[in-house]
Amino acid sequence: MTWHTNEIEAATVMIQDGDRDIGSIHRRAGRWHVEVLWQGPGGDLKGDFAEYASALAFVEGVQKTITAVESMLAKYKERRR
Repeated sequence: MTWHTNEIEAATVMIQDGDRDIGSIHRRAGRWHVEVLWQGPGGDLKGDFAEYASALAFVEGVQKTITAVESMLAKYKERRR
């Protein structure tokens, strides 16, 4: 999984995995609002940050967590074969 961001306007950055949009970072009222689409328990992952760097760190942490979970599930499935 490789995520990248694509600035579509001054206040909005799309979070993408390949060609698929998986979330956004949007500046509103002086704060950065992050939403990553997630179909797991609890719904989408959201954060609200004063600094853009903190918003990016949140996205990076989500990406690392999802990658680790995918790896763990792949190992589990392999052991069950």
